[in-house]
Amino acid sequence: MKFRLLFFVLPFAGGALFAAQPGKVLTENKAISPVEENKIIKPVLQKSTRQRMVRVLLEEHSTAELIELTFASKNGFMIESPFNSGITAAISKDELKIHALDGRISLECPDGIFRKVRLNELVIYNPYKRTRFNNKSYEGKICLKINPKNNTLMVINNVELETYIYSVLRSESIPYWPLEMHKIQAIASRSYCYYLINAQRPRNGLYDLKNSNFNQLYNGHHQFKHLRQAVEETKGIILTYQGSPALTMFDVSCGGIIPGLLRHQDASKPYLSRSYQCTYCKGNMSCYIWKEDLHEKTFLSYLQSYAPLAKQLRDIGTLKGVMTLDKDKSGVVHKIQLMGSKKNITIPCKALKASIKGKIKSMALSIKKERDRIVITGRGHGHHKGLCQCGARDLITRGWDYKTILRFYFPHTRFARLT
Repeated sequence: MKFRLLFFVLPFAGGALFAAQPGKVLTENKAISPVEENKIIKPVLQKSTRQRMVRVLLEEHSTAELIELTFASKNGFMIESPFNSGITAAISKDELKIHALDGRISLECPDGIFRKVRLNELVIYNPYKRTRFNNKSYEGKICLKINPKNNTLMVINNVELETYIYSVLRSESIPYWPLEMHKIQAIASRSYCYYLINAQRPRNGLYDLKNSNFNQLYNGHHQFKHLRQAVEETKGIILTYQGSPALTMFDVSCGGIIPGLLRHQDASKPYLSRSYQCTYCKGNMSCYIWKEDLHEKTFLSYLQSYAPLAKQLRDIGTLKGVMTLDKDKSGVVHKIQLMGSKKNITIPCKALKASIKGKIKSMALSIKKERDRIVITGRGHGHHKGLCQCGARDLITRGWDYKTILRFYFPHTRFARLT
């Protein structure tokens, strides 16, 4: 079915576009009700419950140079400006092109001319099908908005909470893991998301989460339909602390590190300061123990290519040695010393991890120079707080259910249901 092109009244600079069609504005119900632990086997939200929307930052681009974006939909598009204004129009094209330059958004109109959007905010969606962007399909609305602080173009997906969680499970869990593990991840991801929604919206009117390891990986619609069961059977369930959503962080493997021994603690979140060890992730040794062996020149080039360290490492000379400094009680290292032929330099361990992306899996590590090689060994994969995914997977094989496992990794929390 093709949409009929409507008369434009959307507020474009230089002319009127699109006659207004009133649209429904979805508001968020933030109420949370406690759930008795023996009654959360199949928590289901009532159909009358209003949808909760999540704003996911998909991309952000500087508009100092021309940015060109393309959106595709076999059934055409609805476009709206500004978001939830009710001012909408249908476009029958299967492809929509957007330009952004010098802090301004332009839309390709039916005559092929790009015209600037007056309010610098444009919303694209298909009410019947998903919208494709960068070879991924997205439910909900995609909002293009200029960040007034730095003139960057933000691409934000406004999507319903449970749809978002279903998508996140594909990226943050392993599809072939058992259903109980997907339930654990669904509750952890939902709680984490809802915490950020409540924490961010009072002070950030732009988005709630980033689509990256900084928050949660989110790649739109996927074909793993069996993950839907985990979402449905835990629908609306989150973890709370003192009546508010808990910041339910998670990583691949804690490496046996006791979170309560980490140097930096937040007294307002005791559930992230577990005082006992998880040893259950030892079953996956590839994540529990890791090793990287780099040539000294390769190692140094990684560090020198990392912008925050580039100036400091410019005149270090030949690398003569390397060692860890400032290790806290948990075993996490906070500083690394590099001994060069011209000078010695101390850098933050987190800068080492950031510069050698993907190779340094945690900061619970040791490092040494062996001839012309730099050998780094470590424990765990992540930040050592919250849910240990490999540990939880092992506990399932021991007969633990998702409620008991989440209590183990997040002490002092309670289950609750969004209402």
